[in-house]
Amino acid sequence: MIRLILLLLTLLISMSGPAMGENRDFGRSSLAANSGGKGLGNPFKDKTAAQIDEMFTKKGYTKSGPDPAGGTGGYVNPKTGRSYHIDPKDWGKYREPNHVDVNRLRDYKGPLEKKKLPCLEE
Repeated sequence: MIRLILLLLTLLISMSGPAMGENRDFGRSSLAANSGGKGLGNPFKDKTAAQIDEMFTKKGYTKSGPDPAGGTGGYVNPKTGRSYHIDPKDWGKYREPNHVDVNRLRDYKGPLEKKKLPCLEE
């Protein structure tokens, strides 16, 4: 019942348009490449898992798990607490194209889900 209420609220908010000073784009698919609209784009779009691992390491992100670049573990931004998980297409129970999960903070209680940004295959 709570999930249904959250879904309905999300739909109502997205249908009502952005509030003053906000830029919301609920219409884009989370796996769609950035088509040049507003926003930060996808920093992983043209990178392999090894290149993404190097990028996170250079930026000082904390690694967790035995093999974050291979799909078992992740990276945590020490400044914001946001976590990232490289998800190769051949890993896990549900097969999806290669992507990086951008997870919300643990205490986030809102209706929005994590982002999935595509990346290159090895």
